[in-house]
Amino acid sequence: MIMFNFNKSMTFLLLLSVLLATGCSTQSPKSIDTTEVSPEPSTHHTPSSKDLRQKKLSWLKNTKQNFNEHDLIWDRLLSLYALPEVNDPRVERELNWFLDHPDYIARVQQRAEPYLYQILNEIETQNIPGELALLPIVESAFKPEAVSSASAAGLWQFMPATGLDFGLKQNWWYDGRQDICTSTQAAASYLKDLSEAFGGDWLLALASYNYGKGNIRKAIDRNELRGEPTDYWSLRSLPEETMQYVPKLLAIAKLFAHAEEYNIPLHPIRNKPVFEVVDIGSPLYLSQAAAMANTNTERFLKLNPAYKQNATAPD
Repeated sequence: MIMFNFNKSMTFLLLLSVLLATGCSTQSPKSIDTTEVSPEPSTHHTPSSKDLRQKKLSWLKNTKQNFNEHDLIWDRLLSLYALPEVNDPRVERELNWFLDHPDYIARVQQRAEPYLYQILNEIETQNIPGELALLPIVESAFKPEAVSSASAAGLWQFMPATGLDFGLKQNWWYDGRQDICTSTQAAASYLKDLSEAFGGDWLLALASYNYGKGNIRKAIDRNELRGEPTDYWSLRSLPEETMQYVPKLLAIAKLFAHAEEYNIPLHPIRNKPVFEVVDIGSPLYLSQAAAMANTNTERFLKLNPAYKQNATAPD
């Protein structure tokens, strides 16, 4: 399956006489710039959650400018929020880092624009918290081509073995971990499975996504032996990355929910699909596909980062 610019795909269809799919397929990388997401200490005045919540909707309406109600992706995203806002020093520390780096917040919004609509489709399909649509900010800074030093890849940073467990093919031609649609479907399923494994506790599920289900269970067992609580915030034997991981997501979710109070502009992303999925039916050079779809190669590859060679697989 190949993704094409939504507004220009009719040209491609006429030239190739291919089949359009209404949904996603069920089916040289660079390292992540981790310096962008390393927290630094700072201090900011944090408005109360009650005041922030009351002003959230008015901020969204101002951000819409000339768009009609519900035309922006932010309306849809915020309507799907389901995690509680947590007042914890670790969340505040991460939030302060984001507030100190507004240029980074602007960049990740621009990077997310082609993908958020499809991600929210999957969030709704799996009936999981909307905040999880922002997890690629924590995982990859919304760079679908990202590959970590530990060989995790894609928006959702699947490790090779975990990717295979969730049906993400990986071969010389193609890496499903970097496929926008298949990796998003796999991530949503994986996160839902982890939540169910921890009795519906999404914070433990998120910690497991980062550190592994078995490791989180061991941390819980250690707390139980000491007679201590076993919620995420009480697990003190976790590595530093996992100690920061959940607070980062909660902080970025809070920032987008209360953007006006934090003086963070929301990029006006329309709540409309950016691409369509096309079954080409036979091998095709990617440069030829981009030209026939009347789409520049750079944008085409942003929609199709899973292809590792200059053509699709022979089969």
